[in-house]
Amino acid sequence: MRRLHGVIIGAVVVASTVAGAPAFAAEDLPVTISPASLSFGDQKVGEPGAVSTVTVTSTSSESITLGTAAITGTDAQAFIKTTDTCSGTTLAPSAQCQIGVVPNATAVGTQTATLTVSDNGTLSKTVPLSLVGSVGAKGAYYAVTPARLLDTRKGVGAPAAMLGTQKSLDLQVTGRGGVPLAGVSAVVLNVTVTGSTAGSFLTVYPTGATRPTASSINFAKGWTGANSVTVGVGTGGKVRIYNEYGATHVIADVVGFYAADSTVVPSAGDTYADYYTTTPTRWIDTREDGNAGRLGNGDYYQLGFDFGADINPYVRAVAVNITAVSPNGSGYLSAWNGQTGAFPTTSTLNYTSGRNVPNMAIVPTSPCFEAWCSGFPGIPMIGVINTNTSSASSSTHLIVDIVGVYDNSVPGDGLRFQPITPQRITDTRSGLGYPNSLGAGVTGTVAAPASFAQANALAFNVTAVKPTAGTFLTLWPSSLTRPTVSNLNPSSGQTVANAAIVGLGANKAFSIYNNVGTTDVLVDVVGTFQTLVPTATASATGAQPQAQAQSRSTFGGGSRNGTPTNGIHRTH
Repeated sequence: MRRLHGVIIGAVVVASTVAGAPAFAAEDLPVTISPASLSFGDQKVGEPGAVSTVTVTSTSSESITLGTAAITGTDAQAFIKTTDTCSGTTLAPSAQCQIGVVPNATAVGTQTATLTVSDNGTLSKTVPLSLVGSVGAKGAYYAVTPARLLDTRKGVGAPAAMLGTQKSLDLQVTGRGGVPLAGVSAVVLNVTVTGSTAGSFLTVYPTGATRPTASSINFAKGWTGANSVTVGVGTGGKVRIYNEYGATHVIADVVGFYAADSTVVPSAGDTYADYYTTTPTRWIDTREDGNAGRLGNGDYYQLGFDFGADINPYVRAVAVNITAVSPNGSGYLSAWNGQTGAFPTTSTLNYTSGRNVPNMAIVPTSPCFEAWCSGFPGIPMIGVINTNTSSASSSTHLIVDIVGVYDNSVPGDGLRFQPITPQRITDTRSGLGYPNSLGAGVTGTVAAPASFAQANALAFNVTAVKPTAGTFLTLWPSSLTRPTVSNLNPSSGQTVANAAIVGLGANKAFSIYNNVGTTDVLVDVVGTFQTLVPTATASATGAQPQAQAQSRSTFGGGSRNGTPTNGIHRTH
């Protein structure tokens, strides 16, 4: 279903009494109002426009006293009263007062309201108000070519020095790496630590905000690893990176950003996309091909996903969980849009021998016209390439699970993102959000706080704290069947984090499953996904029955599903 533009109409109404005289009849109120109407033109839903002012001028030969101005009506929220020098004012002959009105489209469709100035409910002259509501860019996602914004080893984005104990740095993220200077609410970074002198954690949050009790990446001494971090943009277009213990080098690559409003469109274009959930699906598992499926140095896979002919041309990025499995050396995996003429120069996750390492990534897509996808020309494609760092002969297995997709087939039909300063909602060590550690085979249910009542899904960082055995965690909307995918693969005794986007199920809750041993779990929310218009029901174009049920009962927005179609094992 595609929403149509609609006209929102209201009126300004003025009433008063003449000081010391009987009230005028409404039609006899001795004032003029200018302009006679306010037409705001096109206005974007959820994005308050510029103020317009009506001027009330007394034409009486005596002083008149105006009542209190108020916006009323079923759709009163469609217009906001700002400046008001009329309410309770006594106007001398020829004197003036003003009322400012801001358009605030809350739906694509007809809405009406009335601005009334009255002391006794008597109505007077009216000023028609109108606007055309349409869908804009607020909360939508823009994918960019991954670009390095920070490398403290080389002095990129900050001085060439390690980030020390309880020290922080402010990183300029707007105006760099394809991110516009203005109109940006949040950026998606892949943050890597390397060379750490102690076990520690980083907290990434908007510059200017109070540092929250939350972690963005946890690491052991000497560990090299990465985590996807979505963070709101703070003062001056910067984000702050804080280190708790020891010293470490920090690397940050930007992969995309979310729009604060439609002011970003002139510089970034109209390729923004809504987020749609998918039924979590295993895209590829190279273990199915035995040793032949392992990725050696320079080996890569191109991965296609068919969402249907009505959706494929509009896909801009996919949200995936990428896992290096059973590596026999050290290296890193890089995800990109799959084009062989544009291999990536940044990393998505770093791994060491014998340890399974996941990382969530939002990966830009490109249409596939390779020979292997000739049966599905133009399907969205990504690629994952391996680079060895310890031995030319080492290799790793690869798992990719798809959890969401960004497309702009029907702008405003999916979910939009709202960043927050990171907020911890679960800490099983203290009983916050869930009363105790998760044992083997246990599923815990966490209810989102009331402050997230409008959310259909949460973006957060989930941390496993010192599990007693190597295990995996899976997160999904409560009341639905647990999917056969994993979000986090910690080793025994390891404290490790991964980003996740998880829908909220019954009672605005999500579930966490622990496979083996016992582990504590932390959940830090970094933002919410919700419909642009809270009362809207987004479509589920091309969705399978299960996905449609999820859309109605949990997400409130549309969902996408399809079929993996993957390329062959290749070497760069």
